[in-house]
Amino acid sequence: MQAKVVNLPCGQFDVTVKDPTEIHFRVPTTLGLSPHTLSNSGTITKRNGQVFSSEAVCIALDILHDALSFAAGRWVGITLVEASDISGASAWFRWGTTRMSGASTQDNWHDPRHPEWLVPLCDGLLRARSVEETWEVIRTALYWYVRSNTRGAGIDSSLILSQCALELLSWFVIVKRTGALSEEGYGQLNNASEKLRLTLTLLGISRQIPAGLKKVGAVKEWKDVADAVVQGRNYRVHPTQSRSGKRRALREYPWYELWAAAQWLLELVILRLLGYTGNYRNRTELKKFDRVEPVPWT
Repeated sequence: MQAKVVNLPCGQFDVTVKDPTEIHFRVPTTLGLSPHTLSNSGTITKRNGQVFSSEAVCIALDILHDALSFAAGRWVGITLVEASDISGASAWFRWGTTRMSGASTQDNWHDPRHPEWLVPLCDGLLRARSVEETWEVIRTALYWYVRSNTRGAGIDSSLILSQCALELLSWFVIVKRTGALSEEGYGQLNNASEKLRLTLTLLGISRQIPAGLKKVGAVKEWKDVADAVVQGRNYRVHPTQSRSGKRRALREYPWYELWAAAQWLLELVILRLLGYTGNYRNRTELKKFDRVEPVPWT
């Protein structure tokens, strides 16, 4: 069977990803047992065959790591990096690994049938990296996204982590990106639901509860998807009602669907901030066979 090769432009570099070579299969035997697997090998070259500095390729590798990780919904580690000089001799190595998750499949916005979606994603990450304040927020949000995109600690715990990222992004969108409110005005918003609701409006993302999340939609007390995510999270984080001090009434919320809604919002907000305008896989369409559709702001 012919090996699958993916060619991916990343800034000033061209990246080629393919199946591991024979020597890569020898690495686990040499290094001993590891919870991780070498799944692919690749090359990265400066466009038009130009030489490049180690600093420049480090930036490209970091962007590639973040793009692949966001697309996979988990940390995709890059290791065993070696660079050659113009004569072909080994001239530079990058020791160690980047952030890396265990080999598992996580639900996410990216469809592996469409590696071309990674091109505008890399472009968006490179643009974000050029503005220090934006980059700090995006990198932090990506960290919380990967941490929350797993059910290892319980689905309701993952929902709490999702909300951490959404609250950071809400502040950034409302105060810094759009200037819709000053920091003082932002602080006067009554609750996290209002902040998230305003964020979605400013970014052109629907506030309606997605049709695929039928159990969430059946809870009449929730006004929209922002209210559902925040109130579900508050039920777990705050055991008492804020004003009365009374213990909250016991409820059994649809935790999986609430988590899916939070991760869906988180993916869309990050994609919107990165200027992504292509297709994505809508994770809220739980029973739909092919969930690929355009992002809502196009």
